[in-house]
Amino acid sequence: MTHKSQHYTIIAGCLRQILCVIMQAKILKVKLLLATKDYSGAIAETGYILKEDENDLDALLVRGRAYYYLADHDVAMRFVRRILRITYSELVGLML
Repeated sequence: MTHKSQHYTIIAGCLRQILCVIMQAKILKVKLLLATKDYSGAIAETGYILKEDENDLDALLVRGRAYYYLADHDVAMRFVRRILRITYSELVGLML
């Protein structure tokens, strides 16, 4: 491996870590919105997260809870079902 490619590898690793921290901050933000009963804000912000990763379990859970607290139980159940499908698929994948 050349000296230049080692630098690229290190930089790529740093960028992955930064992106992970940014995603954690976004999840913390929506959890805080939910905790402060800003359900519409939580729904809007989780929408942005889900555009980046449609299978983000934390975002799906917060979004489902926000709809539940807004008494939109049908929509809340859709998010619960999505979570169950994703986790079931992951479990089946681990068993193969």
